[in-house]
Amino acid sequence: LARAIAEVCEGQIVETGVTGDPARTLDDYLGTIRLKTAALFKASCELGAATSGARASTRTALVAYGESLGLAFQVVDDLLDIVGDPQTTGKVPGTDLRKGVFTAPLLIAAERAPDLAARLSAGERELADILPVLHDTGALANVFDIAAGFAGDAYEALDALPEGETKALLATTVDGVLAQIERSAA
Repeated sequence: LARAIAEVCEGQIVETGVTGDPARTLDDYLGTIRLKTAALFKASCELGAATSGARASTRTALVAYGESLGLAFQVVDDLLDIVGDPQTTGKVPGTDLRKGVFTAPLLIAAERAPDLAARLSAGERELADILPVLHDTGALANVFDIAAGFAGDAYEALDALPEGETKALLATTVDGVLAQIERSAA
């Protein structure tokens, strides 16, 4: 738990330090969310396994599941910040953008469209002005694929668990994360 708290704090410090920087790479972003969000999911799964007396192989599988689920969750959350329906998500679209927190969709689009990086650096932060570039560069579709890849990793980690209600519920949790995008896009 202490390790997870330290990782979350480190991730938040890193994110705060790069606020307003559209030149960050996707790998930088993924490293930050691995600390900031995935560490909590991973720790939750590890603590559950440890306190239940699970075998080492089960614990390892649950740690991998938790980390992958956390990554998928954060990527989906960042995508929903751009394309989510406020009635469904309870979030005002473009909140991260307005704060200068550039997540995967913006970083991918900025890499593919250098003029976007310049606009972001100059302080342009209105979602309506930037959304066409996100669509034109394919960044939104690419980010969905990234989230689906992490979800696939979470499903794969569950392969090591025995069939049963627990495994089914864990898989349903992954389904729910991906369904957020589908519901919002509908």
